[in-house]
Amino acid sequence: MSKKLIVVSSFPDQGEIHSAQTVGVASYTKTLLQAMAAQNQWREIVVLAEKIPTYQNYREGNIEVERVWERGNLGSLWRLARRLQKHVDDQVLVEFEINEFGSPLATVWFVLLLILLRWSGVRVTLVMHQVVGDFVALEGKNFTSVIKNLVKEILYASIKLGTDKMIVFEQELKNYLGGDDKIIVVPHFVTPAPAIDQAACRQELGWSQDQHYLLCFGYIAPYKGIRELLELWPQQLGSVHLIIAGGANPNHADSPQVHTYINQVQELAQAKGVEVTGFVPEEKMPLYLSACDAMIFPYKIFMSSSGPLAFAFSYSKPVILSSALSPYLQTADFAKAIADLDIRLSDFTYAPTAHDLEKVISHVLNNREQFVSLSQHMAAARSLEQIAAQTWEVLEQ
Repeated sequence: MSKKLIVVSSFPDQGEIHSAQTVGVASYTKTLLQAMAAQNQWREIVVLAEKIPTYQNYREGNIEVERVWERGNLGSLWRLARRLQKHVDDQVLVEFEINEFGSPLATVWFVLLLILLRWSGVRVTLVMHQVVGDFVALEGKNFTSVIKNLVKEILYASIKLGTDKMIVFEQELKNYLGGDDKIIVVPHFVTPAPAIDQAACRQELGWSQDQHYLLCFGYIAPYKGIRELLELWPQQLGSVHLIIAGGANPNHADSPQVHTYINQVQELAQAKGVEVTGFVPEEKMPLYLSACDAMIFPYKIFMSSSGPLAFAFSYSKPVILSSALSPYLQTADFAKAIADLDIRLSDFTYAPTAHDLEKVISHVLNNREQFVSLSQHMAAARSLEQIAAQTWEVLEQ
């Protein structure tokens, strides 16, 4: 059995879980590693994280964090690979997000380095935080989207070549990648939510106590379909209000396309009377998650298990999904939960029409307790402790 677990990931600063300067994978990795460390206190865990101004190396319990690579810096990724070559006798876990390393070139370079590492005997287990199915569906059919699809298929084949095992969050993502035995489904964990009074949270946020609030939570990105949701959203929907809580992903902070998209979202939201909060700091997150009545996920394509969806389960919030997310039901625990509760897929997923959106919102809010039970079932099935144990099991296979 190896003595160390070496983890490559974006990672937050000491004492933090969520940070405006790290990507979404950072909070996931730290939370999971803390649970894994508690289950194997004798095991040393070393995180090789990105360099961020003002962020330092640090140690918390048996987790050592070293900042050794830079986004977009190919030389630093080469040095990272040379460092990993020293850990042939250890297990390496890579938390992989497609834009984590700062540029498409850096991502390709990192994947090539994974192949070299495997040839040199380093055992890598890679967690795929995103699996993009079809750029044509996301961007429309054009030369660029067709080329992206081709490059994506080559990239995924290369990742499989450079890894010993791969973890994905949902069965549909495993199916898309070919269903190989080396690809293992370990769902996204759900953490216990703090007990906070909803009325008090609404008062602090300035929300009315007798209205309904739908929360769309997380980084604003084109694949999440927020602009399309706003285009469907009526000028008024009775007592129902939409809140968009999030800002730009740090990975895309310098992207003109992303800034254009966010500006479009803000303009549409203003025209429809919808609040856009911008980035929600960690200390404010429980307020929004506790105050809302339900959470909505208007994604255009299915490419990952959403971190905000795990928050919905954690806070026992009903969920409303776009029809693009219906493949969630292929994962065994999700399928079992809706069967046990006698819920139909059409009860909480909507087709991209204003009529269907309003119908599903009405049904979920009018049958709220049934959908609260669904989230509670999912939270129990995907508890952090269970997922940490499953991850250790995969690593030791």
